[in-house]
Amino acid sequence: GAASQLPLAAIPGAPSDDPAFKTRSQGLPPMVATDEMDRINGFLFFLLLCSIGLNLYLGWIARGFYVRYQELAEELRASFSTV
Repeated sequence: GAASQLPLAAIPGAPSDDPAFKTRSQGLPPMVATDEMDRINGFLFFLLLCSIGLNLYLGWIARGFYVRYQELAEELRASFSTV
């Protein structure tokens, strides 16, 4: 009938008017507010940046150990070849 031709937004009391429905349709529990989600996402982004930074730092330290080991090994080779 005529009601099936109307878009959902035009029907009063339709689920699209209900904010809890919009939240549920996004897969979030209705009690989680967007401000809380913003804080959670910000914290997760901060953790991501910390993780990337720590991995770069550990890579830098590992590279330093590798270079130092290569230099010591070269010195050791040079000292045995002159003896």
